[in-house]
Amino acid sequence: MYVGILAVGFIDAIIARFQPIGMSRALFATALAQALVTLVALILRKHQSSVSSVPEILILNSFFVALFVGSVLLFKYAARKELPRPQGPRVDPRVGTTSSGSLNVDFGSPGISRRADLPVAELPASPPGDPRRQRRRA
Repeated sequence: MYVGILAVGFIDAIIARFQPIGMSRALFATALAQALVTLVALILRKHQSSVSSVPEILILNSFFVALFVGSVLLFKYAARKELPRPQGPRVDPRVGTTSSGSLNVDFGSPGISRRADLPVAELPASPPGDPRRQRRRA
């Protein structure tokens, strides 16, 4: 019976193409399969064997159901999580630097054009003993 739980998980993960929202559904189905196997084990009186008891069956299986449900919640969080859009100035690649040495930067969002010419800061020179400077000359 427990091999069927793994089969449900693997098949659903492949169907979901390992995408977060599909994986959350796949793991939810796996958690349901785990709970169903617990119910079937109790109905078939597997707890009457000398190896396991009702509390052992319930505790062990509910532990795995809880792990699967925790994974469902994490995958749902990953599916909702969007990367934030970078804020601040963006360099316009079509324009680049102007002839006066300033940099054209777009401060607006898409569809809004506000431009400012910013002076390009001079980079400090490397110290004379800097090995990077020596490699550039060689």
